[in-house]
Amino acid sequence: MNKNQFFIVCLVVVLAALVMIFFALPYTSSNNMSVMNFGTNTPSAVTNSQPIPTTTSTPSAGPIVWGEYHINVPNSLILVDSQGRRTGKDPIAGTLYNEIPGTSYDEVATTPGHPVGELFTSNLPNGQYTLYVLGGRTGLYGLYAANNQESQTFQGNIQDGSMIAYLQSYNSSNLASSTFSLAGVSSSTASITSAPPQNLPSSAKSSITEEYDVSLPDALILVDSQGRRTGKDPITGTFYHEIPNTTYQEIGQSGELIISSIGDGQYTVYVMGDKTGNYWFDAGSVDQQLQSFHGTIQAGTMIVYLQKVDTSNLASTTVSFVGISSSTASITSAPPHNLPPPPVP
Repeated sequence: MNKNQFFIVCLVVVLAALVMIFFALPYTSSNNMSVMNFGTNTPSAVTNSQPIPTTTSTPSAGPIVWGEYHINVPNSLILVDSQGRRTGKDPIAGTLYNEIPGTSYDEVATTPGHPVGELFTSNLPNGQYTLYVLGGRTGLYGLYAANNQESQTFQGNIQDGSMIAYLQSYNSSNLASSTFSLAGVSSSTASITSAPPQNLPSSAKSSITEEYDVSLPDALILVDSQGRRTGKDPITGTFYHEIPNTTYQEIGQSGELIISSIGDGQYTVYVMGDKTGNYWFDAGSVDQQLQSFHGTIQAGTMIVYLQKVDTSNLASTTVSFVGISSSTASITSAPPHNLPPPPVP
């Protein structure tokens, strides 16, 4: 074998060794992909998924995990927890119950002339709850139940003095499955109304203290003293959720903004015009007389109301008219910096 042949053979051996070493190395993919399996939930009534819209997640504080239940008056609601504590109203006796921390019950006219009973919950502990519809008169009833992610509607007939029970296994980390199901009908309310109320002291009552309602398709934006916003721009459809312990949603014919654990200070409520025409705006809480405003509004404009909150004297915490602005740019030009949404399983 001459020198050229020997060199060629050595080169072939080296190349073969390099190839074997390359294929022996472990392979690591640069794209790590995971698959999420989403379960399905089929409630016994019509359920509409209603996640709170968010755009960015910069602040660290999250929104409240809330529940809201509506009933047509003169019927009413009573929520009972696993300890037998109650929040709601007996429509026959007129007795109010407020025994469950983080809850409240009130009757307001979200649409003028059509009052509804509203029961709110805020950050309830996990467990089993029973929601009772109590008949104030014989006829039709309509029940609406919602949380941060899901909504349900129920309707039917009820007898004066009777009650209809709905069960809920509540899990704040799995709100999509925390729906209500019909449990039964009782001809008497005595099982939950015979014991006198053991209501919470004022300092321990529901953390939900303020509610604002507006006629759709107009909307509301609340701005606090730090310039943070919660509400909706009806022209662009942009949602804002920058203020902790606030929510904005649209139910039926009204937009509804709720504040839990409101702090002292100055707040500005803007009625945002979606179309030219009449509007109405209500503001109040369970500890404060309802205020109602109405008038005309132009599309793309806003009407400004001011509220100075003093939690030690909610009776004086009223809303006052400030003026009209022909443009909404002063509060809508900056993009939303929304709070993180509640955890989704």
